[in-house]
Amino acid sequence: MIDRMTFLRLAHPPMVTWAALVLLIACPSVATGAGPPIRDGVALNIGLNCQWQKSCMARQERAMKRALDFVKKQRPAAWRIQTCNRNAARSRYRVDWVGFDNCIRNAALRPAAARPVEKRTHKLTQARFARSYAEMVEPRGIEPLTFAMPLRRSPS
Repeated sequence: MIDRMTFLRLAHPPMVTWAALVLLIACPSVATGAGPPIRDGVALNIGLNCQWQKSCMARQERAMKRALDFVKKQRPAAWRIQTCNRNAARSRYRVDWVGFDNCIRNAALRPAAARPVEKRTHKLTQARFARSYAEMVEPRGIEPLTFAMPLRRSPS
């Protein structure tokens, strides 16, 4: 058990300052102010792609900086950037920066051929309209309403 004098000696301000300094040296992430990765979308993306392996994350960050510098200086065509984004996408929101960097610098990359647009025939459009119109007028499973003629009064 700690007596009162020992407690006061340990709680003295210079001792607390030294203890805080030792903690800051022991924990460099606290000293640098590095926040949690959830606030940094790029670091979170790279960390998830690399499964938090330091060497992979460093390689991805170097490739990201190289690719962004290349795009800034060379100003490649929009089709090239779009093609490389599609190629480097691991999922909808995750990008492989090494793949993007290799793709954007690839001199042999050519634009994709335009897909032919199929013209719709008039008959197909009419058939679709007629089918949808019939469903709007008479929904399936419901008997059409019939109206009875009004009764005439007999002249008596």
